[in-house]
Amino acid sequence: MSIPTTAQKRIPMRLFLIATLAFAVLVTGVAVLVGTATVAAPLIAWIFVAVAGLGALRGDTASGRALVAQGLVGQAIAFTAALSGHPWQLDSHMIFFAVLAGLAAMVDVRVLLISAATIALHHLALSVLLPSLVYPSTELWPNILRTLFHGAVVVAETAVLIASVLYRQKMEASISAQLDSLQQMSLSAEAAQRRAEDAAAQAETRRGESEKVARHAEAL
Repeated sequence: MSIPTTAQKRIPMRLFLIATLAFAVLVTGVAVLVGTATVAAPLIAWIFVAVAGLGALRGDTASGRALVAQGLVGQAIAFTAALSGHPWQLDSHMIFFAVLAGLAAMVDVRVLLISAATIALHHLALSVLLPSLVYPSTELWPNILRTLFHGAVVVAETAVLIASVLYRQKMEASISAQLDSLQQMSLSAEAAQRRAEDAAAQAETRRGESEKVARHAEAL
């Protein structure tokens, strides 16, 4: 008796890769429609597709999951850049939180930590270097304040997601241990039953021999 392992319960890596590819196509289309980052946004998107592809080639390993996750986070970065100058650019930041929540399906704390760090670094770096690719405003101080606010939300979300992943792993380990114990008990019971059956068979054999001896004695 056994239950699926954590690796078996994860969403297949190919689905994350497909989502990354679909997102890159969307980013390219949005960039062309908006017309303010027609080169930068698609370039970012497809570079991160390549990163995700490299991760997919590594399979369901720690490094593979981290790279695929980076590919998906990169699509959120590219999508925000594609909306540069558009009224919805600030709204596009919600995608970062959605992506982070989706990555919890990998059931890997390291993936969440790395992804959260990437989001924070992206916001902070572009707030100073290329603010138009992340915020509608180009004013440094308001953008830094926005980054601090968004960073606090990312930290809170990441903490909750990590707690959920750890709880899930703990529950799966507990259930697995209980099933292993039940399996051992079942094996012990089967062994005891076989011993009892062997003993009963031996007793029956001895009884038959005794009856045979008794009949032989009566005949004499």
